[in-house]
Amino acid sequence: MADLIGVDDLGRDGIQHLLELAAMLEARGVAGAPPALAGVVVGLIFAAPSVRTRSSFQSAALRLSAQVLDVAGDHGLPYAAEALSDVLRSVDLLCDLLVVRHPWSPEAAARSGLARIPIVNAGLMCGEHPTQTLADLYTLQQAFGSLDGLRLGLVAEEAGRREVTSLRHAARFFPEMELIMYGLAEEPGGEPELPARPVGALPDEAAQLSAVYVTPSTTRSVHWSQDVAGALRAAVQRNPELVLLHPLPRGAELPADLDGHVRSAYFRQARNGLWVREAVLGSLLGRL
Repeated sequence: MADLIGVDDLGRDGIQHLLELAAMLEARGVAGAPPALAGVVVGLIFAAPSVRTRSSFQSAALRLSAQVLDVAGDHGLPYAAEALSDVLRSVDLLCDLLVVRHPWSPEAAARSGLARIPIVNAGLMCGEHPTQTLADLYTLQQAFGSLDGLRLGLVAEEAGRREVTSLRHAARFFPEMELIMYGLAEEPGGEPELPARPVGALPDEAAQLSAVYVTPSTTRSVHWSQDVAGALRAAVQRNPELVLLHPLPRGAELPADLDGHVRSAYFRQARNGLWVREAVLGSLLGRL
């Protein structure tokens, strides 16, 4: 695996390998992180805001003893200030791997001969967020011991959200895990095989679900978010064992009173980003 742009770069075996590696790294703990990336420079290019993804990649690199070069700086790399291809030509000799959040096609790198070091998509490329999906799957595996037989309700206002796209691609490699879409403002185009149900159906079907993955409103719709919040409250009452996931940051769709639900897992999901990103960096560079 030269790059990690989308989940399809991994396949089932690649995903399982990274989840196993993440479990090993978590078992060692923060203090026991191996110095696997000593002598490595990891470059960060973020052209869009990020808190959890950026900081967890930076922490993952540092804890594995790599150095970090923040190419974009504190204010990020403006979309139009300089072509990303020009930036890559300037910094690829300064780094051993680049973590990039930019709405940029990876095919452009191949055509321009720029992909001379591994590139990791930290969100936006190809409308995917593969390391978020690794954290999602790792959290589900922790909660249930396996992905086999899970029924995951996926609540999204639009089917094209990057977390949704990556998770749907990953699900193709795990046919034993069923995804059920809820809450779409529009029917998902091009993928009619995935059923879409109104968010109001969620409470009645909660008993048949293992977990619910909620995503923020794409349009900042107050009405949609309130509907989701009400459905979630009712769903956990119907099924107290229902695991709740969310990529964060949240909006009104995930009310704070659900933080006390015994199976709310979204903060653990965010923390798990460290382990899976350590695994990605070490694996791509052949050090783990």
